Amino acid sequence: MKNFISCSENRPSDMIRNTLSFFMYALIGATAGILGAKYFQSLFGPMDMKQKFFLVLILFLSIYVSIFLQLIIHEAGHLVFFLFSGYKFVSFRIGSTIFLKSNGKMVKKRYFVQGTGGQCLMAPPPYNGGNFPQFLYNMGGVIFNILVSLLALFLFLFTKFLPLLVFAICGIVIAVSNGIPMKTKAVNNDGLNALNIKKDKSASHAFYMQLLINAHLSQGERMKDMPDDWFSMPRAEEMDDGLTAGYGAYVAMRELDQKDFQKAYWDMEFLIENASGLIGVHKVALLSEILFLELIGENRWAKVESLYTPELEKSLQLSSRSPSALRTLYAYELIHKRNFGKAERHKMAFESALTVFPNAGEAEMEKELFDLVKPGPSPDLYN
Repeated sequence: MKNFISCSENRPSDMIRNTLSFFMYALIGATAGILGAKYFQSLFGPMDMKQKFFLVLILFLSIYVSIFLQLIIHEAGHLVFFLFSGYKFVSFRIGSTIFLKSNGKMVKKRYFVQGTGGQCLMAPPPYNGGNFPQFLYNMGGVIFNILVSLLALFLFLFTKFLPLLVFAICGIVIAVSNGIPMKTKAVNNDGLNALNIKKDKSASHAFYMQLLINAHLSQGERMKDMPDDWFSMPRAEEMDDGLTAGYGAYVAMRELDQKDFQKAYWDMEFLIENASGLIGVHKVALLSEILFLELIGENRWAKVESLYTPELEKSLQLSSRSPSALRTLYAYELIHKRNFGKAERHKMAFESALTVFPNAGEAEMEKELFDLVKPGPSPDLYN
């Protein structure tokens, strides 16, 4: 599920958090530049253009390496606190490389979620009436970033090794951007998830169910084969946070897997119109599936044109490794545009994406849905 589309208007509290975050990052960046310049001046005295270029090069390389390492540390923090809290390992992703445990073996696949640098997923312990450990999982990455950054700062004071300072600053930036509760265009960060879970029982339940469902998906299970009582559409008034709205999206996606296309279509439209907490990656997934169902169903020209907005097109094109996005693009080009060349390219990309997709059950569902696409409308699918 991927997207760059903003799923709701910014509330005043969101705008305040984002503004504070922007000024904090600007302050941190300026501090790094000033300290770096002073560091080089202490070594070489006044700098000429060549030395300034060398300083900028070192800073850029240090930032690049530091961000990569701090992302690993962040996800490792989630993993450690997960295990400490009684969870079981499911998957560990950095960028588009994901390691997951399937049938007792560790396998490497490719998967990416727009708006995230990584993700660690675990199977939760027993629900126990909602009394299961949650806070440490969500904040474990932030805690690790802060601890490692403090250690790097301590070492820098003794060694004056500039990359250590850059590493520490990058860690603080990542900790702040994940720790201060805020909503981006694509996802909610760890701090906002932790806050919602603490204040809202429905968010806590939704968080648990998504972890449970993902754990079973990683073992090759299909949503359609999971227990019915795992999937219950929340009320509209409950879906003002990303976790509960996201759980609602899981319910609709199960209906798609069950090939209950009419109900899936209605519920996806219901979520788009009523789930104010939908995060970007979930909203674009729902819009993509609504478009797909329209294409293989009634294929109303005006409806397809209204759904295939420039924003959705951009998001689908950027999700070039997602089977679901490629499936929708294939249907759009084959059925609506009748561009058989483009459709064939999307088909080849879809088949390639399936070979490295991490979840066998979802891959099976994607193939079944892909095979429904024919070069013409199929209204009987809704009968």
